[in-house]
Amino acid sequence: MRGRHPSPSVDEYWADQLGVTVERLGPPGVALVHEGRGGFEGYSGVLFFRRGETLIVSAPPDLARSIEASLSALSPDAVEDLQLLRSVVGIEPERVVGPVFQAFVTPGRFSPPSAAHPVRLEDARTVESHLRRACTEEEWEVSGLSGVRTPVAAVREGDMIVAAAGARERAPRVVDPCVLTHPGHRGRGLGREVVACVTATALDQGDLVVYQTLRSNRGAVAIARGLGFVEYATGVAFRLAPDRAEGSR
Repeated sequence: MRGRHPSPSVDEYWADQLGVTVERLGPPGVALVHEGRGGFEGYSGVLFFRRGETLIVSAPPDLARSIEASLSALSPDAVEDLQLLRSVVGIEPERVVGPVFQAFVTPGRFSPPSAAHPVRLEDARTVESHLRRACTEEEWEVSGLSGVRTPVAAVREGDMIVAAAGARERAPRVVDPCVLTHPGHRGRGLGREVVACVTATALDQGDLVVYQTLRSNRGAVAIARGLGFVEYATGVAFRLAPDRAEGSR
């Protein structure tokens, strides 16, 4: 669109997030980022990010010095071994998030369904009033819908919103779809339809569309794959209490 900066490539986006060069995303091996750079600057925790045969470890500066001594025990496959990663971090985390499925889609690969249900645009507050009380608080939080821009794509049946998706801004010109379906209406393809609507709008605007969900969330992974999203990386985050992240083992 005229007057807008072009969206980054998926490599440029992740290099910026991790605080590395694009070239560092390619070579095999393990790299440690400990200068507080990129999109994870200030993050209280340790991120393990695997792309192919490359594993990038991002950690707070103080903790990174102690982690560096353990890098020889790691290979890219370690991202699937949470026990090993815990031993490398060396501090009991408040929460472990992952493994996380990281993907992206391009206009040429996007494969939207022939929607069987009319998708409408709704105010985000309306969506919240319908879906939040129908789902668990954890489901609402994990969906990410509380942080999306409006309007939100939704499927209504009668007076009830039964599925909704919105675009969450990850960086300038980079968004990821967030989706939630009413528990009583899952398994009908509604989530795929609303995600397709959000994705199509973002691609039409020239945005980079990425996708992230827990690998264990098979339904969400299936939605992404069915729409043409390509897996880019796997991530695991160890979220630490701020005071623990500032010290070493």
